[in-house]
Amino acid sequence: MSFDFTQLMEKAKETAKKVADESSKVAKKVGDKTSATAKTVSIKGKIKAQDAEIVELKKQMGDLIWQQFEAGNPLSDDLKALCEEVVSHRAQIEQFEQELEQLKQVSEQSEEAQQEQEAADADSSSETDTQDDETTTK
Repeated sequence: MSFDFTQLMEKAKETAKKVADESSKVAKKVGDKTSATAKTVSIKGKIKAQDAEIVELKKQMGDLIWQQFEAGNPLSDDLKALCEEVVSHRAQIEQFEQELEQLKQVSEQSEEAQQEQEAADADSSSETDTQDDETTTK
């Protein structure tokens, strides 16, 4: 049995070429996927930017409608109903703010009363200490 070094080298070259070809295909696929991913991210970013523009335009439209409502200009029934809901919500907010203010005042009064009580207790304690001192010295 003879060993054919030339055949072995040919087989090694063929195997190396196949590995190189497969590696090249894999690298191309990875590159294509990376490129596709980058394009996807870019397009999604553009979509978000357009959505943000739409939100801003809708806000401006709402501001214009609100100005027309406040000026007393006629609006469609749908728009007028929405504006009246805003007025109702604002009234609720004012009511909640008044409740907060009342709670704040009650809290402040409670703190003042507690401080006054503590001061009175401290005065009472110091008078008792003074009387005790006078009694002990007599």
